[in-house]
Amino acid sequence: MTNDFSAIFGDARALWRANRDLLIRVGGVFLFLPAFATQLFLPPQEVQDVTFEQAFEATVQWAAANAHWLLLDRLVSLFGVVTMLMLLLARAESTLGETMRHALRRFPAFILLWLLVSMLTTLGAMAFIVPGLYLTGRTFLIGAALIAEPERGPAAAFSAGIEASRGRGWMLFLIAAIIWLLALVATGLAGDLGRAFDALGGPMVGGAVGSALSSVVSMAAAIAMALLQVAAYRRLAAPRQGI
Repeated sequence: MTNDFSAIFGDARALWRANRDLLIRVGGVFLFLPAFATQLFLPPQEVQDVTFEQAFEATVQWAAANAHWLLLDRLVSLFGVVTMLMLLLARAESTLGETMRHALRRFPAFILLWLLVSMLTTLGAMAFIVPGLYLTGRTFLIGAALIAEPERGPAAAFSAGIEASRGRGWMLFLIAAIIWLLALVATGLAGDLGRAFDALGGPMVGGAVGSALSSVVSMAAAIAMALLQVAAYRRLAAPRQGI
């Protein structure tokens, strides 16, 4: 397992070096810009000196009022993820435009699997947390399995992703957790830098800087997660599926 763990990160670095320019272009359009626009124009309402229930209610009201924009942001970012997976796994000879058209055809199936995985991991987390963590690892490769072989339907891709992660669920969860934790720390630092700019240019400048930096972090995390999914899928699925 240790060899697989280090090898997956090594493979991801190699994929990044080979595809860096395209990944940054896709990430900038489909991951950075939507996140930046959402944070800049739809900032959550700040509440102070309130109970947890009041803060939760305010958050729910804000999400309900902006649900259409939040949904659009999610769909655009997920399409960016599909495009990156397509660039890394399939049709290396295609142009970026052709890859995006292929990604659009796979997008409905990807959304279906994303909803299923989200539901499973949420239910697992509600069952004493640990099952949700394990399911995060076991479902880590499902998106890559869908894109790797376009002839697969969602059900076959789900089975292939689960099969590829067999015996590696906790390792794959650890890979995902490393990216989440790094992104969490970096987002906190971005917020601190944004507040530091408040003193220089006022709250508007500080807010814009903080939003831009946190959006860069979310883009980088999504790119890293896509690279690691592809690297892990290639390494773990290849011996069993002959690809």
